[in-house]
Amino acid sequence: MPTPPRSAWILPVRPVLGLILCLLLPFPGLLAQPATGTITGRILNEGTGQYLRSAMVSVAGTNIGTVAEAGGVYTLTGVPAGVVKVTVSYAGLDPAEATVTVQSGRITTQDFTMSAKGEGGIVRLDAFRVVTEREGNFQAIQEQKSALEIKQVVASDAFGDVSEGNIGEFMKLMPGVMLDYVDADIRTVSIGGMDPKYSTILMDGAPVASAGSSSIGTGRAFEFEQLSIASIETVELSKTPTPDVSGSALAGVVNLRSRGAFDRRGRLVRWSASTQINSHQTTLRRTPGPSDRKLFKLQPNASLEFSDVYFDRLGVIAGVSFARTMVEQNILQYAYAAANTNPADNATEVPRLSQIHLIDAPKTTNRGNYNLRLDYKLSPDAMVWGRIDYNTYSARNYQRNARFNFLNAVNGPATSDPRQTGVEFSLVSQTSTNANAELHTGNGFNKHGATVTPAIGGSYRRGAFRADVQAQLSRSTNFYHDVPMGFFNTSSTGLLSGLTLRWDRATPGDAGVTLTQLAGPDWRRLENYPLPGTMGFRYLTGKDQKWTAKSDLRYSLPEWRIPMVAKWGGDVTQQVRNVDRYESGGTAITYLGPDGRANTGDEKWTAEPHYTTHNLAGGNLQNIPALDRFSRAREFGAFPERFTQIAPEQELLLRVRNHWDLKEQIDSAYGQLIFKVTPRFDLAPGFRVEQTRSSARGPTDWGDDHAKRVLTGNPNASIPTNTAAYYLARYTPDAINTSDYHTWLKYLHATYRLTSDFILRASFNNSITRPDLSFLTGGITVNEDVTPHTATVPNPNLQPEHGRNLFFAAEYYFPKRAGFFTITGTRRDIRNLIRQTTYNLNADEDWPNQEGLDLRGYRVTTRDNVGKAHVGSVEFSYRQNMVFLPGMWQRLSLFANYTILHFDDYENFRRPENLTNGGLSFDHQGLSFRWNFMWVPTYRTAAIPANGWVAMTGERLTHDMQFAYRFSARVSVFVNARNIFNRPMRTYWGPQRDDMITSHNDYGAIWTVGLRGQF
Repeated sequence: MPTPPRSAWILPVRPVLGLILCLLLPFPGLLAQPATGTITGRILNEGTGQYLRSAMVSVAGTNIGTVAEAGGVYTLTGVPAGVVKVTVSYAGLDPAEATVTVQSGRITTQDFTMSAKGEGGIVRLDAFRVVTEREGNFQAIQEQKSALEIKQVVASDAFGDVSEGNIGEFMKLMPGVMLDYVDADIRTVSIGGMDPKYSTILMDGAPVASAGSSSIGTGRAFEFEQLSIASIETVELSKTPTPDVSGSALAGVVNLRSRGAFDRRGRLVRWSASTQINSHQTTLRRTPGPSDRKLFKLQPNASLEFSDVYFDRLGVIAGVSFARTMVEQNILQYAYAAANTNPADNATEVPRLSQIHLIDAPKTTNRGNYNLRLDYKLSPDAMVWGRIDYNTYSARNYQRNARFNFLNAVNGPATSDPRQTGVEFSLVSQTSTNANAELHTGNGFNKHGATVTPAIGGSYRRGAFRADVQAQLSRSTNFYHDVPMGFFNTSSTGLLSGLTLRWDRATPGDAGVTLTQLAGPDWRRLENYPLPGTMGFRYLTGKDQKWTAKSDLRYSLPEWRIPMVAKWGGDVTQQVRNVDRYESGGTAITYLGPDGRANTGDEKWTAEPHYTTHNLAGGNLQNIPALDRFSRAREFGAFPERFTQIAPEQELLLRVRNHWDLKEQIDSAYGQLIFKVTPRFDLAPGFRVEQTRSSARGPTDWGDDHAKRVLTGNPNASIPTNTAAYYLARYTPDAINTSDYHTWLKYLHATYRLTSDFILRASFNNSITRPDLSFLTGGITVNEDVTPHTATVPNPNLQPEHGRNLFFAAEYYFPKRAGFFTITGTRRDIRNLIRQTTYNLNADEDWPNQEGLDLRGYRVTTRDNVGKAHVGSVEFSYRQNMVFLPGMWQRLSLFANYTILHFDDYENFRRPENLTNGGLSFDHQGLSFRWNFMWVPTYRTAAIPANGWVAMTGERLTHDMQFAYRFSARVSVFVNARNIFNRPMRTYWGPQRDDMITSHNDYGAIWTVGLRGQF
């Protein structure tokens, strides 16, 4: 597969980096001060043996302060010589202080040990320290409190066990976060009501690759399927990022911070072993499905993690985890014939039901994570590290389908009131004398892939100077294969016509439908369906690679009249994306039977020997024969002569029309000054400049006229249009698009501490959202078979969207280590909004295009920077440990988040206008319990048509439960449940009605039982 041409891209940011260095390094204030010294040391939690990153350290009576880094290491520079008092604070622990004698020009070491004398979170059993979830919450609260920007920090164990290890399952309980599902899987995450493409996902500060389900159409949205939380310590959600991270973050930046051995003291081994089961398959026996065999429904899960520090120099942390889940994707879809054009009667109108579609699609998902991190101290001032995080993902989805089409209703649609007496026409019963049925299998796939992220880095700290460097490669691949895995992607009996069918259900909107056949051949018998049967296949591959080199430098100037920290640096990120999609599409494979000849009567379908299709919502759509695409695929491999084959010309067409390659490089430089104006007030202006260069290629459809002109010189020639020569003339060469631009971004963060526990923050930042990858790849697409002729034309002048964020926050941290309450107000503005636009050209009006085609009189569709938009929001976030309650009730904790969103134009976003999640937990004397919930209201997902009927997604309220009992310091038993009440996902026609259901999706509850421990 050819790749985009590589150009010698010289980093344009070098002059900018040189300018930053010249401005910041020569200051006289950087020279050593004879009357000051340095204090350094480490801060340890005595109860847990963990070193305390983000502890706040300050010199009493001065503006000098810092925040401890990884491993609990802190450094205070510019401390006046003499005797000073150093204080340390950390959420959940009692403050610590020490009197230190500082010598001029010398480094003094002062370590701190902190503890909780009162109601802390440490449980001591058999002289072995057990760290409860509350300790992780304290760490996250401390990082949030000490952060420069407005952000939420949540420990990876803050919400208990995460189902399947999916980071999306974890993030659903963070403020302002909404999940986007594909079937039962969380695939992307929306932050602050924005499309997922407006967010940036990082691991330890560097971008992570996403293969995008082997599709160029997924754009820049990050998919979480192939990423595990197993190696992650905290998830940081920065709503207003700082200049040292990517500027493509209008909605925010999610940074996944990995665990490190130096954050702990001593050796620790943690393990778990469990099994999962779906609430629809509560049996210990082998039963049919999800494949064509009988299988056990208990799914194994396990994890193991080891960490230790050797010789106080080498830190090692390694882990492995595996999770297998089976969900029942049982879906019933309804389609309705066109309603009348009068929206005024929608409250009473009853359109004719035109289709019932049952989809029985059990799915198994396997996730694996293998991680290793090594940290090595070269000296007290220098450290190097290496990390690799390897995630595997495999999902097998087997749809069995039954579809019924109702082409009339004997009583006609009721479009007005009052209805005629005695007419049987309602949303609970309809009869059709012209109906048909089809048994088929849809979208069966084996999706498997891996995301591997190796990285190396180092840090150097000398007095007031700190340097961090990092290089990372993130590679994500996924594949969709079916026939090589033993089944066809799709298969169909074709339509069985001449049926009279009546459907009934108990109430409007009920998914438990009963179908009664009144006349015609029995639709349940495969031999009644027409011959021959057809099958489809697809082979999809996607690869995304991101190389990143990053440096961050910092110099502290605490001795200045206004203490200041100067930060500067830069990074280079290159992305290469390749997608190939080879799928039969409209070119189905036809079964000819054992004799290899068509229409001889031996082409009939057989049913699967074990599995039959069911509607779990009730009714009589049960025990429906499922087409055996498994044995048919095996027969295809053994006896290909029994099937029609894809012609070489058709294979050529599939390949030239379905490949995309893109390379994009972003070179960046930044600078930031952090002023401690007073002991209470911090001000941090900054900037970032990004240079973007991209080169992309993709398929082009030059049109029928062009192909005939190339082959014959006559655009109206009568020639075959299914030859290789025709396909090459019409669909080649590929289009190659390039872009080159730079962007300046401005930042300003302000923090004012009214008290140590009451903090006001304000932030401003610019952002950039580059055009989706699908807008950069590919060329013109022409259709001359319609009137007027149409053309979809790429816009070579398409500009990135530019954003501006304004944030204000008030944060109150409860006394006695009890938690926090925050209110955040936001306004996000977007200009250069990219939208699709259609132009009807006059007969004498042409449209410029790089292919040079004559488009006069065409209807041209392109994408333009056509407008602007803004989103406003208010977020309330609350977390509290009930330490003020008596006795064991001090171990009760609550959290809740509520977000209100306001869109200037709902059509630009189509997201819910409020979100809520929350939960409670209790941990006392080895017994722990947790209950979490998430609520998303009903919202509109499409434009409002003239008839007023619009697509709506129904309200969803889900509950998760976790229970554990600790037998000893080393072993616990636990029971977890996801979506414990099995709340379905539903869509319908609205907005006035919720009985016009269009889909009912039942996935079942996931129960997990197991043991875990540590030693």
